[in-house]
Amino acid sequence: MNHTSLLINYGEGLLLTDPWHDTPAFGKWLPVPPPFMHPVYLTALAKNNESNFNILISNPDDDRCDDNFLKFFPKNINIIIPKNESPWFRRRIERLGFNNIVEIGKRQKFSNIDFRTHINGAVSIETNDALIIHSNKNNTFSEECMVSIDNHIQDYKSRTEYLKHDSSKILLATEINPSQNDYPNTYSDYDDEEKCEVFLTNFINKLFISTINMGIRNLLPYGGHDNYHINNKKTGGHKDLSFYREIAKEHLEKKINLIEILPGDKYDFKKVTPLFSDFKYRHEDLEIKSKEYYE
Repeated sequence: MNHTSLLINYGEGLLLTDPWHDTPAFGKWLPVPPPFMHPVYLTALAKNNESNFNILISNPDDDRCDDNFLKFFPKNINIIIPKNESPWFRRRIERLGFNNIVEIGKRQKFSNIDFRTHINGAVSIETNDALIIHSNKNNTFSEECMVSIDNHIQDYKSRTEYLKHDSSKILLATEINPSQNDYPNTYSDYDDEEKCEVFLTNFINKLFISTINMGIRNLLPYGGHDNYHINNKKTGGHKDLSFYREIAKEHLEKKINLIEILPGDKYDFKKVTPLFSDFKYRHEDLEIKSKEYYE
């Protein structure tokens, strides 16, 4: 959909992750490129599939949990959130009027999906025929997190191999935007070459190593299109996957299947296709659209 928001069709229902439309998060961030679909499309899907429409909100940050957007959805759909020591996350959702709030622990099955939560907001989503690791806040993986994710991967492989199903449908969807806390994009002490060579190169190679160490081949980078309200600063914008391939070490890049899904695309573990035929974002338009969106 945009940023770290995916619409997952698992056969028996729909799961929307981290909805964020166009409300500025933290007063300065917007999703770039803009959302491909009008909110009415998603809310109509929710209304027509109420009991089978689920929204997963992996953390309460404003760029994952857009209150203004959520208000449009029917109040009887399922809102799934990680169980938190603080009651504030749940209360925030309750104040929006939702009736079916499901708090998931480290391992919990709901709506025929096996959810497992990991540190730093990562959630793995196991459907009947795929395993998706939704990691919108975790772009560097600690050993503890990798072990936790790998445990789910091994369980998934054992189950699918026992049933003689395809066990290769494993996808890591992770935020590839390394500019947490605006670093290094808004720091004037670094020129563009230093930002790329010193920071981005190290970041991308570490991400690839973590992915390989967890035994994952399919990597979907998302959330790398955000931008900032900073005057007179050159800020981060859209980069296609060729940029990351060029700065990655060749022996690592060969072991990763980088999947590029722009808003308006769909992926079925075989290929990426546009959801609405030829009507989609094009690479050459993304930077222009991003700039116009902010202006």
